[in-house]
Amino acid sequence: MLPLNGWALVMGLVTVFVGFTDAKADDGAKLYDEYCMSCHQPDGYGVPFQQPALADSPMVNGPAAPLITFVLEGSQGQKNRVSEWENLMPGFSALEDDELAAIMTHIRSSFGNHASSITKNMVHSQRTPHSP
Repeated sequence: MLPLNGWALVMGLVTVFVGFTDAKADDGAKLYDEYCMSCHQPDGYGVPFQQPALADSPMVNGPAAPLITFVLEGSQGQKNRVSEWENLMPGFSALEDDELAAIMTHIRSSFGNHASSITKNMVHSQRTPHSP
């Protein structure tokens, strides 16, 4: 059995860990508000014929790699782009890997989406060119 001060240390670490986890989840929502909401809207449904919906989006709910590449490069980076959406999305490669992971995890778990999380390592591996 831990002495009372040992329990306090354990409880403090649990509080820090839980707070850290919650803060990271909150970071995705805050970053979405800062970088994405003006186009994709607070509800994730976008603007018809301007910006696509993130809710129920095959891109958002599909495999992580194409989404990561799209967010890094933006729609102007896509070859042979044919789209019903008038506005182009800029690439967000200037953001840090953990920021992009937080945003994409947020959109993959919000607006009725239930896709898996994206880690900063996944973003880093997509950002870094692979050598042959």
